[in-house]
Amino acid sequence: MSDARVKKIHLQEVTKSNFMDLIKLKEKDEQKGFVAPNSVSIAEAHYSDFAWMRGIYFGDTPVGFLMLADPVKRETGDAAEYNGIYYLWRLMIDQKHQCKGYAKNALDLLCDYVRTRPNADYLYASYGPGKNGPEKFYLKYGFEKTGKMMEHEIVIRIKL
Repeated sequence: MSDARVKKIHLQEVTKSNFMDLIKLKEKDEQKGFVAPNSVSIAEAHYSDFAWMRGIYFGDTPVGFLMLADPVKRETGDAAEYNGIYYLWRLMIDQKHQCKGYAKNALDLLCDYVRTRPNADYLYASYGPGKNGPEKFYLKYGFEKTGKMMEHEIVIRIKL
């Protein structure tokens, strides 16, 4: 991927003016069940003190969505009870924009952000096993399996 494309990828705050565009983004049919719809994620974030969500943009075009569980409360900056870890809660790239390096570049930006946060040694995530799932992507990126499960998902982490 060219440096020009990487520089055009950025994370943008979810606002009243862009959330409808982010809700319209969809995964491929064979990927359904591996990530919640963006509408559900955005609703969950509004009722959580620990959610940090961003649209993934290529220039002015929304191409995906991510959400981080940040163990530092937004309002007070106090340490929270969200297991004390930074957790990639959601990552999705729209079906029309997959296989262009956007997810990798968005994760690069997310890891850069998390490194600026207090006590950020690892970024955790989890995924449901299955055909067409994200396991191969996460392991190639550098995540490692922790040997733990959360509900029916495999827990992974990457050293920051």
